[in-house]
Amino acid sequence: MRWWLQFVYAVKSLGRRGDRQRELRAEMEFHLEERTEELIASGRTETEARREAQRELGARDRFEEECREAWGWRRWHELVENVKLAVRQMRKEWAYAAIILVTLGLCLGVNTAVFSMLSNVMFRPYPYPEAERLVRLGEIRTKQSGDGSLSVISVRKAMEREGIDAFESVGLYRGGGDNLFFDGQAFRALTGRVNATFFSTLGVPPALGRVFEPGEDQEGRTDVVILSHWLWASAFRGDPDVVGRNVEIEGMTFEVIGVMPEGFYFLSPEVSLWRPHVISAFETSLQAWNNNRLAAVARLKPGYTVEQAQAQLDVVDAALYEERPGRRNYIDRVGLRMVVRDYHEYRTRNAKAVLYLLQASVALVFIIGCVNVLNIVFVRTTARLREIALRLSLGASIARIARMLATEGLVYGLIGGVLGLGAGIGGVELIKHYELYLFPRIDSWSVDAMVVAYNFGLAALAGLVIGLIPLVVFWQRDLMRLIREGGQSMSADRRGSRTRRGLAIGQVALTGILLIGTGLLIRSLHEILQNEIGFRTDNLVGAALELPNASEPREQLDYGARLLERFNQLPDVSSAALSSTVPFVGEFGGPRDFHVEGQHYTEESPHPSIRFSLTQGPFFETMGIPLLAGRAFTPEDMLFEAPPVAVIDRQAAERVFAGENPIGRRLTHQLDGPYAARTDATWITIIGVVGTVRESRLDDALESGDGRIYLNAGAFQVQAQHFVMRVSARRDFNMEAFRAEVRQAMSEVRATVPSTELELVTQEIDETLADRTSLMRFLMAFGGLALVLSAIGVYGVLSYSAALRRKELGIRTALGASRGTILNLVFGQGIRIAAWGLMLALGGAVFLMKLIEDRLYQTSTFELAVYGGVAVVLLAVTAVASLIPAIRAVRVDPIICLRCD
Repeated sequence: MRWWLQFVYAVKSLGRRGDRQRELRAEMEFHLEERTEELIASGRTETEARREAQRELGARDRFEEECREAWGWRRWHELVENVKLAVRQMRKEWAYAAIILVTLGLCLGVNTAVFSMLSNVMFRPYPYPEAERLVRLGEIRTKQSGDGSLSVISVRKAMEREGIDAFESVGLYRGGGDNLFFDGQAFRALTGRVNATFFSTLGVPPALGRVFEPGEDQEGRTDVVILSHWLWASAFRGDPDVVGRNVEIEGMTFEVIGVMPEGFYFLSPEVSLWRPHVISAFETSLQAWNNNRLAAVARLKPGYTVEQAQAQLDVVDAALYEERPGRRNYIDRVGLRMVVRDYHEYRTRNAKAVLYLLQASVALVFIIGCVNVLNIVFVRTTARLREIALRLSLGASIARIARMLATEGLVYGLIGGVLGLGAGIGGVELIKHYELYLFPRIDSWSVDAMVVAYNFGLAALAGLVIGLIPLVVFWQRDLMRLIREGGQSMSADRRGSRTRRGLAIGQVALTGILLIGTGLLIRSLHEILQNEIGFRTDNLVGAALELPNASEPREQLDYGARLLERFNQLPDVSSAALSSTVPFVGEFGGPRDFHVEGQHYTEESPHPSIRFSLTQGPFFETMGIPLLAGRAFTPEDMLFEAPPVAVIDRQAAERVFAGENPIGRRLTHQLDGPYAARTDATWITIIGVVGTVRESRLDDALESGDGRIYLNAGAFQVQAQHFVMRVSARRDFNMEAFRAEVRQAMSEVRATVPSTELELVTQEIDETLADRTSLMRFLMAFGGLALVLSAIGVYGVLSYSAALRRKELGIRTALGASRGTILNLVFGQGIRIAAWGLMLALGGAVFLMKLIEDRLYQTSTFELAVYGGVAVVLLAVTAVASLIPAIRAVRVDPIICLRCD
């Protein structure tokens, strides 16, 4: 009979197990009575007849066993009995069981939590139909650290050029913020400004109403809006008739045409509504090619690959290179290139390396924990060797013993898996609570079936190892010797001691490797934090400012001046300023071509590209940017239609003026063509030079930037879009109360000005280091857990070794050995374990640290201080773990030892 038919038959038989058992016993009793009566009839006594009948029928237990096997019950019965035996053993040796289960639960918990992170980020598809066809369009700087969005002109050229047919549709997105008024209520909403094909590109239909139609992203047809599900459910109370109703956004009326389904978002889950984005004529001009940028997502046509789409974009790149000769110097210098990437790969690019490193780290923790458990199992095996030998001598087969031990181990694994799953779920919820910006879609993380299977797969593997270790130790042992000596001689043999010491050395080595990796990342982060940032970050706050639409530039500048005046009246503000860009806060902008008076430009020597900022108020004083030469802006420079002046940073001065004094030199960004300045250009006079600041990342190289020029906003009649303030350094400063004061001040200046999210600049800086700090903190936690497990492992090995050598130590003491000698015997063994482990750790780390080399900043993979520090920590912890059993060994009373023997 095939095995599956046997299985089906056994399952069916289980339902009638009680009836079958009773029928079997009744049948056997019937045959016994029949044979007894026959023997009585032949002249035997009743007692003799029954005894003879029982002898002829044979052992009833064996016959019942054969019947159960025929019915397919025997293995099920054996499994149940083995499980019962395992539970009894756990209850009997509860301390031993508790240590194993807690160790397994912790190790499986961290593995489950990290694998859940990996599964949610890397393996779960994005909630868009046919998400594998979605790609992200962007521009990278191959010679710098840069991977940004697309310039509008690049998007248009890619969409309009003949021969670009890889894309079915292209969706464009730009984030923003608006004040929303509905039914007398005001809401601050993060908004997404998108083109008409954005939603069709993602392929997600609305839950109510419709999405944007072609033409609704054109001038004059943008008075429609689509709500997110959560905004519709909260602010609009889930009104099913919301479609067709009007809402007011920034003083303008919009018609609600749709509501997106629950859980839908693009880039940020906090976006509340979507509005059409109109691409102006200026945005598609060559002068604005690098200053107006959009996030772009496209859907590939069926049959097209990312590589084919990239080949088509390379054609667009080449054409744009020819059409903008004045930008070739910048393009060549930074290696600017348009790229197409798989959307899922792009969204997970930053988290991918971190997650794989974390998974490798928790795998080391799992191995260290299993080694701890193995050492405990080896100790317990000593007491079970005689039990196994007796079972074998009574007729049990090796296979039967193996099934019994494997079942016991799997019970441990199952319970440990349940504990690990609970710890893993708790770990995932804890990670979600901290909202790590490095990991996408963190708010929707969950523990799915794949994670559960992974958890119990690891648990089963650990359980099998735990269960079968006694059989491995027993293999090829002298059966009769085990029965006679009760297994005692086997526990103290050299092979067992070497095995336990080897496992402890392995623990120390793996822990050392993990600690060295953590130490290198800490050293790398320290090097980053030592970088000059270029301004004072202490007590500095900043935020984006959604300005009201004003008909007159003078009104905009007047609003900015009144806002600064009101900010300076706040008791906790020492200085305030407005700027179009604030380092680490936002709107860093792309470079713009400038023409320097007196310089001649050709295609080979094009105009310099410099990033620019418009400022109002004492920006440099507020930021703490040092003035190196000349002067800073004065209040007169901030007046409406004041003469245009500029302050440039040191990097721009060195690159554009090549060591010459820039003070008093003039330049302009109003160009008639790529090579000649207009005769009636608005010349900007350079009045000062300030230090260069880092703007978006602490680990960016300053020397690879374009430099920055700061312009006075009054001369250009353009209002800055951010504000920055230096606040009080008093200890009882309350950020929440200060935010309320700022909102009140802004509403006093203009009631319709949107509220803003004010944050410490130091917090914004921390967010840029989220990938490094997250990895470092996780590894510190895992390294600490590994260190504790290793210390417990060394302690256990030495404690057991000292217990086995108790008689020897007692004799040594009786023969005159000093306490120092006894202490050295045990303590020295622990130090030797640490020394061997350290040598293995240092040797392995030299090669394995290459895996994290790309995560290090100005830090070698062989930092003597890190390796030395790890060595000191491991030796110190091992010494403490060794000292306790050593002190116990010193206190052994030789009289008691000899008397017990």
